[in-house]
Amino acid sequence: MFPKNLYAAWLKQQERKAYEAEHGVTMRMGVPVYEFDSNGWEIRITGPWESPQRENYETDDDYQFVLDEFKPFNVDMSYYIVEDRLWCSHQFSAVNLAAAKEQAIDYAANPDNLYDPERTLIDGQWVERAQIPEALQAWSKKRKEMLEAHKRYYLRNAN
Repeated sequence: MFPKNLYAAWLKQQERKAYEAEHGVTMRMGVPVYEFDSNGWEIRITGPWESPQRENYETDDDYQFVLDEFKPFNVDMSYYIVEDRLWCSHQFSAVNLAAAKEQAIDYAANPDNLYDPERTLIDGQWVERAQIPEALQAWSKKRKEMLEAHKRYYLRNAN
């Protein structure tokens, strides 16, 4: 028996993607969402978030500190080499939407921001830089085979 069925999780993910493709992603917890791609980076900007409220802080100094640090737009950036395998990511905040887009595009344009290790751990094995693409493809193939096994198990028990 599988502790977590990858196929059931995959079905939920496909339903969400189909819904987003049909209706678009416009809100997250009641806050607008803006999505775009730049140089292979998937970029999602959420905001504006509500500013902190005074009644949530004990002192004026605490409240002022949080208020000074508060930025209403959050940016989440993700880079994938192989589907479903996050290679690197970056998050930051900005004071307005234009600044958030500009920062995200500038970050994505700089190739030095991509994770480029001498070696990395893939599927429990240390892999040298030259073999990373092949190792990621092998990992992807292994994951697809596991997904098929989970699919058979899910369909067998669904009947």
